[in-house]
Amino acid sequence: MEGWAGCDMDTDKIQILDCPICGYYSGRIWSETIYHAFRCKKCGVIFCGHKASRFLYDEDYFCRWYIKPFQKRKRYLKKILRKIEKFVELPEGNYLDVGCGAGIFLDIAKENRWQATGMDISTAAVDYCRKKNLNVIPGDLAESGFQSEQFDVVSLFDVIAHLENPVNYLREIRRIIKSSGVLIIKTPRHPPRLFHIACFLRFTRKSRVILHIPAQIFHFNECSLRKICSLSGFDTVSVFRTNDLPCFFLKHGPVDMVLTFLYLFLKIFCGDDSVVAICRKKL
Repeated sequence: MEGWAGCDMDTDKIQILDCPICGYYSGRIWSETIYHAFRCKKCGVIFCGHKASRFLYDEDYFCRWYIKPFQKRKRYLKKILRKIEKFVELPEGNYLDVGCGAGIFLDIAKENRWQATGMDISTAAVDYCRKKNLNVIPGDLAESGFQSEQFDVVSLFDVIAHLENPVNYLREIRRIIKSSGVLIIKTPRHPPRLFHIACFLRFTRKSRVILHIPAQIFHFNECSLRKICSLSGFDTVSVFRTNDLPCFFLKHGPVDMVLTFLYLFLKIFCGDDSVVAICRKKL
């Protein structure tokens, strides 16, 4: 499974692939032009046969989706944290927010007087956070050189779906998190039913938009999220569903209104569009 994502294979001719999470066989569930998605028959994770593209996270991306609606996203994230605190007490201590983006969580941490560090691969995101005097490190977690058991809480908000090797990533987090530490993962929830709907929309050649493809490589549900956490050395305290912010609340325009109606339509058939996992390190 090592090096699976982005491997040189003709996915257009492949109907079955081994799951990069649990190793079981997976069948193709959706395809459009050069993009393909496969679903594991065992753990249920849906994954795509393409490599992550860093060009997607440029300055314009962060400005449009995170910086301009900063306060809206901040209020939304505070609601998520209140839900999390119903299941686990977030300790005072050393926090790490991986894929910190515009620093929304770091801003909340600063208000709560938590010692928080952010990481992001985007130069634009790092520069913006540093202008706000937030503690941010550029680069990838695997190259960070953090000490073992350095952090009390590690958060991954809408990050794990974009990783080429999420198991190895979570194992590195297990190394740097304390034995009593808390891992928080939030990721989009794209059930198989959404992929079936996307199949009907393939004639538009834009069905990948509702699947967040090509930005998103992995599509987790509650079961597959528990599975990857367990394989990576974590016990899951709780998993719950939630809703993300519809694009109309982040941008206002004719296209965004259409997308909002599509969002409401999909919600009727597919339910909540995000899932959150709260985990502790296995001892």
